[in-house]
Amino acid sequence: MSETAIVLADEKNKLFPALQSWATALSNLAPEQVPAALDMARQMKNLSEEVHDKLRDKLLEGVKKNGVVVTAKGSLQDNVGGFKVIAIPTRTGVDAKKFEAMLRAKKVEPSAHMDSTITLKFNQTKADQAVGAGLITQADLDSCKYDPAFRVSVERE
Repeated sequence: MSETAIVLADEKNKLFPALQSWATALSNLAPEQVPAALDMARQMKNLSEEVHDKLRDKLLEGVKKNGVVVTAKGSLQDNVGGFKVIAIPTRTGVDAKKFEAMLRAKKVEPSAHMDSTITLKFNQTKADQAVGAGLITQADLDSCKYDPAFRVSVERE
C-alpha cells in the first residue's frame, strides 16, 4: 500500500466518525439552531461537491490519457488503483441548435432539413375562456394545478 493510500485511509478514519457524530447530534437541536445547522450542511455539501468535481475531472483526465475505447460511441475504460474506471460520453452526435445556427448562417431554411415539434404552453386567459365556454369546469382546471412544493433556503444575516 502506498503512502498516499495510508493518508487517505487515515483521513477517512478521522472524517467519517466526526460526520456521524455530527449527524447524530442533529436530532437534539433546539428549533433556533436548525437554520444554522442547515447552513452548515449546505456549506459541507458545497465543499463535498467541489472536492467530488475536482477528483472526477482528475480521473477523467487520466482515463482520456490512458484508457482504452470499449464502445462504438467512445466509452473509455481504465484500471486505476484497483478500480475499474469507465468514462461514458454523454452528448454524442450532432447538436441541433448548432446545426440550426449553421444552416441559418448559410442562408438555408432549417425547417427543410430538420424535424420540428410544436410545444404547447399553459395560458391562464385561454384556460379561463375554456371554463367560461363550458368546455371544462373550474374543478377540471383546478385538478391540473401543481402539487404544493417548497424550496427551503437559509441565508446568513
